[in-house]
Amino acid sequence: MYGLSEIRRIIASLGLAQSIRDQACSLFRTAQSEQLCRGRSLEAVAAASVYATTRCNGLGRSRGLCAL
Repeated sequence: MYGLSEIRRIIASLGLAQSIRDQACSLFRTAQSEQLCRGRSLEAVAAASVYATTRCNGLGRSRGLCAL
């Protein structure tokens, strides 16, 4: 649950769309179900989920991702 709230916080601070949030949350849940989060900080996995989702949607660093 903490990881999903971290994604929501990142999305809100960057001003990204809800569709990006939904995709990032889905990616985070998949990573958790595949036990890829084990041994990693949830903040890092949440940030990676947001980053991967924005890249897949064509939103690069010009969209404010350098602020992370």
